[in-house]
Amino acid sequence: MVAIIEKNPDVTPRELSSQLKVSVSTIERDLKKLTAAGRIAYIGTAKTGHWQVLG
Repeated sequence: MVAIIEKNPDVTPRELSSQLKVSVSTIERDLKKLTAAGRIAYIGTAKTGHWQVLG
């Protein structure tokens, strides 16, 4: 998931779920875990923001 975000920071949870063949709720849960662990951050508003890989 992190590799996909690195290549396309504007990717949506729906697009991630399609690419990884899992449910949107699974993606949202995993994004929350990665954010809490400091691996990724969402920068900006819900409509115009993007993901950033931190480390």
